[in-house]
Amino acid sequence: MKTQSKDLISKANELYQVIQQRKALEKAESELKDFFKEKITDGVLDAGAVKILIQKRERTTLDAKALEKELGPKLEKFQRVTEYTQMTVEASA
Repeated sequence: MKTQSKDLISKANELYQVIQQRKALEKAESELKDFFKEKITDGVLDAGAVKILIQKRERTTLDAKALEKELGPKLEKFQRVTEYTQMTVEASA
């Protein structure tokens, strides 16, 4: 394994710490949202500078497996492929 510069190692550790902080914040956000979803089933909570709006919504999606079963190879003409770069950051063992 190639030896990395101290700056690169420092930035990698900083990135890992930021990701861990984000995960903790996302967990806290999820818990708070669940709390308010229990308290306000439908409506608005006006808390001064903060307003929380809870609304029931509906989303319609397509069942790709069922479409593939029905259309077979014809489904390919309706598919889109998007290329992207993924980065995974984990703690070293």
